[in-house]
Amino acid sequence: DWNTKGNAGTDTSKNFIGTTDDVDLVFKRNNLRAGLINQSNSNTSWGANALNPASAGFFNTAIGGNALSLNNASGNTATGAFALESNVNGTENTAIGAFALESNVTGTENTAIGNTAMINNKAGSNNTANGSQALRYNDGLNNTAMGWASLYTNSTGNNNTAIGANSLPNNSLGSDNTAIGYNTGSGIINGIGNVLIGNNAGGAEQGSNKLYISNSATDNNSTLIYGEFDNKLLRSNGRMEINSDNILNDGLRVIKNYVVATNKNLVAVYGENAVDDNWGIGVMGKGGRVGVQGMSQGAGNSLT
Repeated sequence: DWNTKGNAGTDTSKNFIGTTDDVDLVFKRNNLRAGLINQSNSNTSWGANALNPASAGFFNTAIGGNALSLNNASGNTATGAFALESNVNGTENTAIGAFALESNVTGTENTAIGNTAMINNKAGSNNTANGSQALRYNDGLNNTAMGWASLYTNSTGNNNTAIGANSLPNNSLGSDNTAIGYNTGSGIINGIGNVLIGNNAGGAEQGSNKLYISNSATDNNSTLIYGEFDNKLLRSNGRMEINSDNILNDGLRVIKNYVVATNKNLVAVYGENAVDDNWGIGVMGKGGRVGVQGMSQGAGNSLT
Protein backbone atom coordinates (compact mmCIF):
# COMPACT_ATOMS: atom_id res chain seq x y z
CA ASP A 1 0.00 0.00 0.00
CA TRP A 2 1.01 3.63 -0.55
CA ASN A 3 1.54 5.48 2.69
CA THR A 4 0.17 9.04 2.79
CA LYS A 5 3.39 10.04 4.56
CA GLY A 6 5.60 8.52 1.91
CA ASN A 7 7.11 5.12 1.15
CA ALA A 8 10.63 3.77 1.47
CA GLY A 9 12.42 0.95 -0.29
CA THR A 10 10.36 1.30 -3.47
CA ASP A 11 11.32 -0.48 -6.68
CA THR A 12 10.18 1.34 -9.86
CA SER A 13 9.83 -1.98 -11.66
CA LYS A 14 7.35 -3.24 -9.05
CA ASN A 15 5.91 -0.26 -7.20
CA PHE A 16 3.67 2.25 -8.98
CA ILE A 17 0.29 3.97 -8.93
CA GLY A 18 -1.84 2.68 -11.78
CA THR A 19 -3.61 -0.31 -13.28
CA THR A 20 -2.48 -3.77 -14.28
CA ASP A 21 -5.41 -4.32 -16.64
CA ASP A 22 -6.62 -2.48 -19.76
CA VAL A 23 -8.66 0.11 -17.87
CA ASP A 24 -8.37 3.92 -17.83
CA LEU A 25 -6.65 5.54 -14.90
CA VAL A 26 -8.70 8.24 -13.16
CA PHE A 27 -7.75 10.72 -10.42
CA LYS A 28 -10.37 12.53 -8.39
CA ARG A 29 -10.68 15.58 -6.18
CA ASN A 30 -13.78 16.04 -4.04
CA ASN A 31 -15.09 12.93 -5.77
CA LEU A 32 -14.91 14.70 -9.15
CA ARG A 33 -12.53 13.68 -11.91
CA ALA A 34 -9.32 15.68 -11.85
CA GLY A 35 -7.12 13.48 -14.01
CA LEU A 36 -7.47 10.94 -16.81
CA ILE A 37 -5.17 8.63 -18.77
CA ASN A 38 -7.33 7.16 -21.50
CA GLN A 39 -6.38 4.63 -24.16
CA SER A 40 -9.47 4.07 -26.32
CA ASN A 41 -9.89 7.73 -27.37
CA SER A 42 -6.32 8.84 -26.63
CA ASN A 43 -7.47 11.56 -24.23
CA THR A 44 -5.36 12.88 -21.36
CA SER A 45 -6.27 15.41 -18.68
CA TRP A 46 -4.86 16.80 -15.45
CA GLY A 47 -6.49 19.46 -13.32
CA ALA A 48 -9.74 20.14 -11.52
CA ASN A 49 -12.64 20.03 -14.01
CA ALA A 50 -10.26 19.55 -16.92
CA LEU A 51 -11.64 17.81 -20.04
CA ASN A 52 -15.39 17.21 -20.02
CA PRO A 53 -16.01 13.68 -18.63
CA ALA A 54 -18.99 13.28 -20.99
CA SER A 55 -16.93 14.09 -24.07
CA ALA A 56 -16.93 11.63 -26.94
CA GLY A 57 -13.99 13.36 -28.61
CA PHE A 58 -10.62 11.85 -29.53
CA PHE A 59 -6.98 12.95 -29.23
CA ASN A 60 -7.55 15.71 -26.67
CA THR A 61 -5.06 16.87 -24.04
CA ALA A 62 -6.14 19.17 -21.22
CA ILE A 63 -3.74 20.33 -18.50
CA GLY A 64 -4.94 22.97 -16.04
CA GLY A 65 -8.07 23.74 -14.07
CA ASN A 66 -11.18 23.97 -16.31
CA ALA A 67 -9.18 23.39 -19.48
CA LEU A 68 -11.50 21.97 -22.16
CA SER A 69 -14.19 21.57 -19.48
CA LEU A 70 -17.07 21.64 -22.03
CA ASN A 71 -15.30 19.97 -24.91
CA ASN A 72 -17.10 17.48 -27.14
CA ALA A 73 -14.72 17.69 -30.12
CA SER A 74 -11.42 16.11 -31.15
CA GLY A 75 -7.80 17.03 -31.67
CA ASN A 76 -7.57 19.87 -29.16
CA THR A 77 -4.67 20.68 -26.84
CA ALA A 78 -5.18 23.03 -23.89
CA THR A 79 -2.44 23.84 -21.39
CA GLY A 80 -3.23 26.44 -18.77
CA ALA A 81 -6.06 27.32 -16.41
CA PHE A 82 -9.30 27.96 -18.35
CA ALA A 83 -7.60 27.33 -21.70
CA LEU A 84 -10.28 26.43 -24.27
CA GLU A 85 -12.73 26.30 -21.37
CA SER A 86 -15.85 26.97 -23.51
CA ASN A 87 -14.88 24.86 -26.50
CA VAL A 88 -17.70 22.55 -27.60
CA ASN A 89 -17.34 21.66 -31.26
CA GLY A 90 -14.11 23.36 -32.32
CA THR A 91 -11.47 20.92 -33.52
CA GLU A 92 -7.67 20.90 -33.79
CA ASN A 93 -7.10 23.98 -31.63
CA THR A 94 -3.98 24.54 -29.55
CA ALA A 95 -4.12 26.86 -26.55
CA ILE A 96 -1.13 27.38 -24.25
CA GLY A 97 -1.45 29.88 -21.42
CA ALA A 98 -4.04 30.87 -18.83
CA PHE A 99 -7.34 31.85 -20.51
CA ALA A 100 -5.95 31.22 -24.00
CA LEU A 101 -8.90 30.68 -26.38
CA GLU A 102 -11.14 30.60 -23.31
CA SER A 103 -14.32 31.64 -25.17
CA ASN A 104 -13.81 29.49 -28.26
CA VAL A 105 -16.91 27.41 -29.05
CA THR A 106 -16.79 26.33 -32.70
CA GLY A 107 -13.57 27.85 -34.08
CA THR A 108 -11.15 25.35 -35.60
CA GLU A 109 -7.40 25.06 -36.21
CA ASN A 110 -6.44 28.04 -34.08
CA THR A 111 -3.15 28.32 -32.22
CA ALA A 112 -2.98 30.66 -29.24
CA ILE A 113 0.15 30.91 -27.09
CA GLY A 114 0.26 33.38 -24.22
CA ASN A 115 -1.81 34.62 -21.33
CA THR A 116 -5.31 35.63 -22.60
CA ALA A 117 -4.24 35.10 -26.21
CA MET A 118 -7.40 35.00 -28.35
CA ILE A 119 -9.46 34.96 -25.16
CA ASN A 120 -12.64 36.24 -26.87
CA ASN A 121 -12.49 34.17 -30.04
CA LYS A 122 -15.71 32.14 -30.47
CA ALA A 123 -16.01 31.03 -34.10
CA GLY A 124 -12.91 32.40 -35.81
CA SER A 125 -10.70 29.78 -37.43
CA ASN A 126 -7.18 29.32 -38.82
CA ASN A 127 -5.70 32.04 -36.62
CA THR A 128 -2.30 32.11 -34.93
CA ALA A 129 -1.61 34.27 -31.86
CA ASN A 130 1.76 34.18 -30.13
CA GLY A 131 2.07 36.61 -27.24
CA SER A 132 0.15 37.78 -24.22
CA GLN A 133 -3.15 39.42 -25.28
CA ALA A 134 -2.46 38.81 -28.96
CA LEU A 135 -5.69 38.77 -31.00
CA ARG A 136 -7.54 39.33 -27.73
CA TYR A 137 -10.90 40.28 -29.29
CA ASN A 138 -10.58 38.32 -32.51
CA ASP A 139 -13.36 36.39 -34.16
CA GLY A 140 -11.99 36.63 -37.69
CA LEU A 141 -10.22 34.21 -40.01
CA ASN A 142 -6.64 33.56 -41.12
CA ASN A 143 -4.98 36.17 -38.91
CA THR A 144 -1.43 35.90 -37.58
CA ALA A 145 -0.32 37.95 -34.58
CA MET A 146 3.11 37.59 -33.01
CA GLY A 147 4.00 39.85 -30.11
CA TRP A 148 2.38 41.33 -27.03
CA ALA A 149 -1.07 42.82 -27.81
CA SER A 150 -0.56 42.45 -31.55
CA LEU A 151 -3.89 42.74 -33.39
CA TYR A 152 -5.34 43.34 -29.92
CA THR A 153 -8.66 44.84 -31.05
CA ASN A 154 -9.19 42.80 -34.21
CA SER A 155 -12.80 41.56 -34.27
CA THR A 156 -13.90 40.35 -37.70
CA GLY A 157 -10.91 41.41 -39.78
CA ASN A 158 -9.42 38.60 -41.88
CA ASN A 159 -6.04 37.73 -43.40
CA ASN A 160 -4.03 40.19 -41.30
CA THR A 161 -0.40 39.64 -40.29
CA ALA A 162 1.09 41.59 -37.39
CA ILE A 163 4.60 40.87 -36.14
CA GLY A 164 5.89 42.97 -33.27
CA ALA A 165 4.64 44.11 -29.89
CA ASN A 166 1.49 46.23 -30.18
CA SER A 167 1.46 45.97 -33.97
CA LEU A 168 -1.90 46.79 -35.59
CA PRO A 169 -3.32 47.20 -32.06
CA ASN A 170 -6.47 49.12 -33.07
CA ASN A 171 -7.45 47.23 -36.20
CA SER A 172 -11.04 46.05 -35.83
CA LEU A 173 -12.64 45.31 -39.20
CA GLY A 174 -9.70 45.82 -41.55
CA SER A 175 -8.40 42.89 -43.59
CA ASP A 176 -5.35 41.93 -45.66
CA ASN A 177 -2.99 44.19 -43.70
CA THR A 178 0.66 43.38 -43.00
CA ALA A 179 2.55 45.11 -40.19
CA ILE A 180 6.10 44.35 -39.05
CA GLY A 181 7.68 46.23 -36.15
CA TYR A 182 6.82 47.71 -32.78
CA ASN A 183 3.54 49.69 -32.74
CA THR A 184 3.22 49.55 -36.52
CA GLY A 185 -0.08 50.60 -38.02
CA SER A 186 -1.48 51.93 -34.74
CA GLY A 187 -3.81 54.25 -36.70
CA ILE A 188 -5.39 51.50 -38.80
CA ILE A 189 -8.93 50.64 -37.70
CA ASN A 190 -10.85 49.52 -40.79
CA GLY A 191 -8.14 49.87 -43.43
CA ILE A 192 -7.58 47.20 -46.05
CA GLY A 193 -4.45 46.03 -47.85
CA ASN A 194 -1.84 48.12 -46.04
CA VAL A 195 1.83 47.16 -45.72
CA LEU A 196 3.68 48.79 -42.81
CA ILE A 197 7.30 48.02 -41.98
CA GLY A 198 9.38 49.56 -39.21
CA ASN A 199 9.12 51.02 -35.73
CA ASN A 200 5.85 53.03 -35.48
CA ALA A 201 5.44 52.90 -39.26
CA GLY A 202 2.09 54.23 -40.48
CA GLY A 203 0.99 55.41 -37.05
CA ALA A 204 -1.05 58.27 -38.54
CA GLU A 205 -2.49 56.30 -41.45
CA GLN A 206 -6.18 55.32 -41.41
CA GLY A 207 -6.72 54.50 -45.08
CA SER A 208 -6.24 51.48 -47.31
CA ASN A 209 -3.71 50.13 -49.80
CA LYS A 210 -0.80 52.13 -48.39
CA LEU A 211 2.89 51.30 -48.05
CA TYR A 212 5.06 52.67 -45.24
CA ILE A 213 8.71 51.86 -44.60
CA SER A 214 10.20 53.93 -41.81
CA ASN A 215 11.89 54.01 -38.44
CA SER A 216 9.71 56.10 -36.09
CA ALA A 217 8.13 58.33 -38.78
CA THR A 218 4.34 57.96 -38.70
CA ASP A 219 2.94 60.13 -41.54
CA ASN A 220 3.33 59.89 -45.31
CA ASN A 221 5.45 63.04 -45.63
CA SER A 222 8.16 62.04 -43.17
CA THR A 223 8.34 58.29 -43.72
CA LEU A 224 11.33 57.17 -45.75
CA ILE A 225 9.26 55.28 -48.33
CA TYR A 226 5.56 55.77 -49.02
CA GLY A 227 3.37 54.07 -51.60
CA GLU A 228 -0.21 53.64 -52.78
CA PHE A 229 -0.95 50.22 -54.22
CA ASP A 230 -4.23 51.20 -55.87
CA ASN A 231 -2.64 54.20 -57.63
CA LYS A 232 0.64 52.40 -58.39
CA LEU A 233 2.53 55.20 -56.67
CA LEU A 234 5.92 54.89 -54.94
CA ARG A 235 7.58 57.88 -53.27
CA SER A 236 10.80 58.36 -51.36
CA ASN A 237 10.99 61.23 -48.89
CA GLY A 238 14.75 60.93 -48.64
CA ARG A 239 17.81 61.07 -50.88
CA MET A 240 18.30 58.11 -53.15
CA GLU A 241 21.74 56.96 -54.29
CA ILE A 242 22.35 54.33 -56.92
CA ASN A 243 25.80 52.89 -57.32
CA SER A 244 27.29 50.04 -59.29
CA ASP A 245 30.27 48.07 -58.05
CA ASN A 246 31.14 47.17 -61.62
CA ILE A 247 32.49 49.96 -63.83
CA LEU A 248 30.92 48.33 -66.87
CA ASN A 249 27.38 48.58 -65.46
CA ASP A 250 25.13 51.62 -65.54
CA GLY A 251 24.29 53.22 -62.22
CA LEU A 252 20.69 53.85 -63.26
CA ARG A 253 18.83 52.72 -66.34
CA VAL A 254 15.22 53.60 -67.12
CA ILE A 255 13.53 51.85 -70.03
CA LYS A 256 10.05 52.74 -71.26
CA ASN A 257 8.25 49.88 -72.98
CA TYR A 258 5.18 50.42 -75.17
CA VAL A 259 3.49 49.10 -78.29
CA VAL A 260 5.10 50.41 -81.47
CA ALA A 261 3.52 53.71 -82.61
CA THR A 262 1.32 53.78 -79.50
CA ASN A 263 1.97 56.28 -76.71
CA LYS A 264 5.34 56.98 -78.27
CA ASN A 265 5.51 60.46 -76.78
CA LEU A 266 5.49 59.18 -73.18
CA VAL A 267 8.85 59.95 -71.60
CA ALA A 268 10.97 57.43 -69.69
CA VAL A 269 11.95 60.01 -67.06
CA TYR A 270 9.84 63.04 -66.21
CA GLY A 271 10.65 65.85 -63.80
CA GLU A 272 8.41 68.63 -62.55
CA ASN A 273 8.83 71.48 -60.09
CA ALA A 274 5.43 71.74 -58.49
CA VAL A 275 6.26 74.89 -56.47
CA ASP A 276 7.33 77.54 -59.03
CA ASP A 277 8.55 77.96 -62.59
CA ASN A 278 12.06 76.63 -62.20
CA TRP A 279 13.94 73.51 -63.21
CA GLY A 280 12.15 70.21 -62.67
CA ILE A 281 15.39 68.20 -62.62
CA GLY A 282 18.78 69.59 -61.84
CA VAL A 283 21.91 67.72 -62.93
CA MET A 284 25.53 68.59 -62.21
CA GLY A 285 28.42 66.87 -63.93
CA LYS A 286 31.92 66.58 -62.46
CA GLY A 287 35.34 65.90 -63.88
CA GLY A 288 34.86 67.95 -67.05
CA ARG A 289 32.00 65.76 -68.32
CA VAL A 290 28.39 66.64 -68.94
CA GLY A 291 25.85 65.67 -66.28
CA VAL A 292 23.39 64.04 -68.67
CA GLN A 293 24.03 62.52 -72.06
CA GLY A 294 21.10 61.89 -74.41
CA MET A 295 20.92 60.02 -77.70
CA SER A 296 18.14 59.92 -80.26
CA GLN A 297 17.77 56.88 -82.47
CA GLY A 298 15.70 56.74 -85.63
CA ALA A 299 14.09 59.66 -87.48
CA GLY A 300 12.80 61.50 -84.41
CA ASN A 301 14.10 64.87 -83.29
CA SER A 302 16.57 65.17 -80.46
CA LEU A 303 15.49 67.44 -77.59
CA THR A 304 17.77 68.97 -74.96
